Amino acid sequence: MTVYRNAQLMISAPESPFGTAATLDRWLPYLGNPSLDLKPNDQISEAMYPGAVEPSSALYRPTEAVDGAIEFEYLAKLFGRVLKWALGNGTSTVVSGSVYQQNFTLGDGPFFDALTIQLARQLVDGTFDVHTYLGNTVKSIEFKMDKAGILTFSVDIDGRTMVTNIAKGSPSVSYPNRFTFAGFSMATGTFTEPTTTALPSAATALDGVRSFSLKIENNVVDDDFRANNAGLKSQQAALRRQVTGQIEMDNTAQAQALRTTWRTNAGATALVAKFEAGALTTGNESIVFGMPDVRISDTPTPNADGQLPGVTINFRVLKAAALAQPLWICCRTSDNAL
Repeated sequence: MTVYRNAQLMISAPESPFGTAATLDRWLPYLGNPSLDLKPNDQISEAMYPGAVEPSSALYRPTEAVDGAIEFEYLAKLFGRVLKWALGNGTSTVVSGSVYQQNFTLGDGPFFDALTIQLARQLVDGTFDVHTYLGNTVKSIEFKMDKAGILTFSVDIDGRTMVTNIAKGSPSVSYPNRFTFAGFSMATGTFTEPTTTALPSAATALDGVRSFSLKIENNVVDDDFRANNAGLKSQQAALRRQVTGQIEMDNTAQAQALRTTWRTNAGATALVAKFEAGALTTGNESIVFGMPDVRISDTPTPNADGQLPGVTINFRVLKAAALAQPLWICCRTSDNAL
């Protein structure tokens, strides 16, 4: 039995070399109960032995790995390192005073950051159950904003191994702002790329949006076990990436215009999703998803059930030849470090 009130999760800076525990220096508040855990590949020999059951020597473990997911509320600080970990590239630039802009883009790979993760849960006797996971790479990251909700995201992780001989970290706890539906807006039309100090934008506000989600899949090679690694996998490589998403919106003229663009030879549409929270010296705390070339991926059929007319639009993000990136995730924050 655990006392989740006192549970904590910490991450490190990138490991170097891969699979070697790095210093745990950043506390992250998380949601629910992470499914991240050791996944041993325990086998029983098929050789025939005398006796009612197999002997203990017949049990062996040729490989082991770490697998699972962690869910978070996206906060105005703390998560820049996670975005760089998940996407591959990240920069942090001073905008003015203590205001920073962090820009994240899809790395070309094949190897991204691998982090050390520690989960510590307090037991009812006051001691802590501490598990430290090594060699963790992001398989996918998914962001969600539900109607009248809060911006959350989940990270699906592939790791190398787990140890229990590393002491519980002592995090420095901070309490940054969250991003709620009240600060959510979307835009389409002519797309303007971000700079190191200017956020991405689109020309036309998109009205009637109810929810938004975006998933980045890294297509990680998660079975690269090699003979010189004692049954542990080598650093995971990322292959071709895939970015998909969904918006739910009122069935307005704008929704029909998006459908018309799709009907016309699967035409491209730009989408910008913006979330704002508290005040900074230059603009609000924010996270902005800039997608200059979005293609609808299936028929956006409106509902016909007597309820308020709405439509669900599923899309994929592609790379426009004239633009530097297929996707930008840009943050305005007082957090200067990745």
